[in-house]
Amino acid sequence: MMLATTIAVIGAALLALWWIPELQVRQARKKYCTDQLTASDLLKAENDRRSTLAQILGGAAVLVGLYFTGQTFRLQQEGQLTDRINKAVEQLGSDKTDIALGGIYQIGRIADDSPRDHWPMLQVLIRTGVPPAQPGRQ
Repeated sequence: MMLATTIAVIGAALLALWWIPELQVRQARKKYCTDQLTASDLLKAENDRRSTLAQILGGAAVLVGLYFTGQTFRLQQEGQLTDRINKAVEQLGSDKTDIALGGIYQIGRIADDSPRDHWPMLQVLIRTGVPPAQPGRQ
């Protein structure tokens, strides 16, 4: 479905790139009633308009591409954060002390790296029964 939509958009852009300048030049010729323009002048005017329209369409395509690239990047970051959280919670549930301690440190790193997830990560530590740090003891 996505391929068909992409092909349709590209086809519409190419048709617009061909017909719109032709119509613009035809309208300008009628409006100004000039027969003094030679065929080469008319073709040059059409090609100038085509190149302008091609630049506009190309710029729009670049902007759309940048938008979707940004969305993909954001989703990948969210996925990586989710993976880190899942791994840290698994480590917290381990019977081995050193692995559980690694999970605690990982939860702390996530809380520091992501201000949005700071309090949820602290809640995870509280709910898993990890004792809070006491001042002066390490």
